[in-house]
Amino acid sequence: MLKENSGGDVKRKIVFVATIHRNAERMLPAILKMSDTHEITVICVGQASMNTLYDANRFTALVDKNRHRISKVVHSPKLKTMGQLTDGDYRSECVSIFKKEIAHKETDAVIIDDSRDKVGLADLYRICKKHGVPVIANSHGNEDKKRWEIVLTAGHKIFFDRLFVFGPKEKENLFNITKDDFFLLGGVPDNDEASNIIRTNEEILVIVNFVNPAHRRDGWYLYDKKTLDRMKLLELQDRLKKPVTFKIKHRFGHSYANDVAFLEKNIPKGLKYNIIVQVENDIKLIENAACVLSYGSTMCFKPIQAGIPTVIFTQLGDVGNFEDYYAKVNMGDDYFDFILNEEKYESARIDFLEKTVTGGVQCNASQIYANTVYGVIDEWKQKNTNQ
Repeated sequence: MLKENSGGDVKRKIVFVATIHRNAERMLPAILKMSDTHEITVICVGQASMNTLYDANRFTALVDKNRHRISKVVHSPKLKTMGQLTDGDYRSECVSIFKKEIAHKETDAVIIDDSRDKVGLADLYRICKKHGVPVIANSHGNEDKKRWEIVLTAGHKIFFDRLFVFGPKEKENLFNITKDDFFLLGGVPDNDEASNIIRTNEEILVIVNFVNPAHRRDGWYLYDKKTLDRMKLLELQDRLKKPVTFKIKHRFGHSYANDVAFLEKNIPKGLKYNIIVQVENDIKLIENAACVLSYGSTMCFKPIQAGIPTVIFTQLGDVGNFEDYYAKVNMGDDYFDFILNEEKYESARIDFLEKTVTGGVQCNASQIYANTVYGVIDEWKQKNTNQ
């Protein structure tokens, strides 16, 4: 296992490629932890680049805040539309950055924040293979079974060697498909901060998925009037005596103003509420929550780790890792007991986290993730030595 650099030796490098701000935020604490042993290069491409005008991009601010722990930061040219990600010219520009800015002979590992090929990642992989550098990807997010192969595993040996997954359950599910164990357990390093939350229980937090009918997906409900009525928000508000805060997910290329307008038309009359689109970080989002009502968002691991009662509605998005979650309900079900008697479900909460999110109970995923990367580096060095 790699040891902390004592200062006498020249540090080798680890390169982190950030393509989506939400994904990159998840593992940044672990990347920064590895600055004890390596020089860290961060390459921001696509919507994660500071040159791309995207109000919801919090990642560049995080990088700036931690610049003292990062040796080099590089940004790709401006991304105007999502379609550019597959555009030949834009990919070529990103590949040029990978060739120019990554000192492959001095690099121990390249880590990608996603599990989908964009911005020339297959070209990056070929360069890394040439120099014997392992490429490690990360789960895009919580996905239903029908998308496991295309979203999570299809890139194996095409643009990554190993894949970080959230926990043992996801690893077992994916291994049953691939019969090839290239999976790493990394949890969600950014969620380690959940252990520091001091709950104020001031509001009912509703995490909103798709609102606009133009974004409808098969089998998923929109947050229309019927859906919001069946979520029993008025009754819950009457029981808890707290306002409802709707958090709309800001997506690149979508108009959040339109989403807000659609949502406001459907909110039950008499409900005391507010709508937010942007927050400083997810900790700030959940610290005031008495409870969270959501779809199967990856973000929901955070309030569960913080011990905030969290209810997942199956028809509002992917279920995936929440398939066996104790507070997973169908639209219209009575779910109040999960919120009003949370202590009754404490052992079920711990059991879910142990199966689903590595480091989720102790909130120590950053160290687990970093140690796992070191293990991959040692493995690759040993393999190259034996060749």
